[in-house]
Amino acid sequence: MVSLTTIRSQNSVFLSTHPLVAVFTGGTSGLGEYAIRSLVQAHASTSSPHSLRIYIVGRNASAALKTITDCNVIAPGKEVELIFVKAEDLSLLKDVGRVCEEIMRMEREKEDSESGSEKARIDWLCMSQSNSVQSFKGKKISSEGLDTQFSLHYYSRIRLITLLLPLLLSSLLPTGARITSIYAAGMESSLYPTDISLRTHYSFTNVRSHVVYMTTLFFETLTQKYPGKLAATHVYPGLVVTPGFYLEGYPVWFRVLRGVVGGFVGWAVGMGREEAGDRMVWTLGGEGFLPRGVEGRGMVMGTDGVRGGGAYAVGRLGEVCQTGKVYVKIRKGDLKERVWEHTMRAFEVIEKGGVFED
Repeated sequence: MVSLTTIRSQNSVFLSTHPLVAVFTGGTSGLGEYAIRSLVQAHASTSSPHSLRIYIVGRNASAALKTITDCNVIAPGKEVELIFVKAEDLSLLKDVGRVCEEIMRMEREKEDSESGSEKARIDWLCMSQSNSVQSFKGKKISSEGLDTQFSLHYYSRIRLITLLLPLLLSSLLPTGARITSIYAAGMESSLYPTDISLRTHYSFTNVRSHVVYMTTLFFETLTQKYPGKLAATHVYPGLVVTPGFYLEGYPVWFRVLRGVVGGFVGWAVGMGREEAGDRMVWTLGGEGFLPRGVEGRGMVMGTDGVRGGGAYAVGRLGEVCQTGKVYVKIRKGDLKERVWEHTMRAFEVIEKGGVFED
């Protein structure tokens, strides 16, 4: 466990020494929103003269406007800029591509308008897009051939990384850009290597498990390809009661459970919004989340068993997920390479207007 005091201290030190450009997908509600507010609060608490620019990607413009208005109150007079980027449906890679084009265009315009003094870049990409109601309704294949939940938690997030990679590699952070995926780190269970897309073994728990395996393996390959440039962290936030708990469309049993979890149980074992946001920001500002090959204090153990390995998985209290044993057999085979190839093939088919059926 990493104490909240340590986390807030490290976040403040980090933000006091670096200008920052951050992108949040799923940033108009829930954990993405809480992380934005924590990031602005941490920046405001310092005497830093450095700028902070945040792109908020989501569907709800009014919610984004409220977050922007509140953050301008939190950090009055600070060099803080929050920009809303409207998404229609991030489970569709076409929409992911459109959003990325818009962000890249705005960053290039910033660079041009400042006569080269403002470099187009992304220092932190934080992804939390989800559709919690659909997860209870079973498989839903999109027009692109991908299951909605699988895409939101894996394919769309990896596509964001690959499309925004030029800006991530242009980060001004001396220890490279950071990538955070908020979902279910450490929840590996069933694995079907011959059915990566779960066409025949589909279930909620199998999707979650495959997302975790595939995220880990992709993050390891990515950070090994770009040593010293990128660090990527998958994080499990634990129980945080968000507005997503109260959306319409849940089954009756969940609505009953929700009344319990949202009440005493949520208060007793859940995590508050502010703390959850601070802990998400820690995957950026924490001392130990370093790119592969970069030396530093308190280096976190990577998912490949290498301290400072570049790819990380942490739980709700900052603990490293102890899942190395489940990967021993996997690493003896070619699944890591096949996950990379499978993912890139999906992107290629869909980018050409096809339907991915593998």
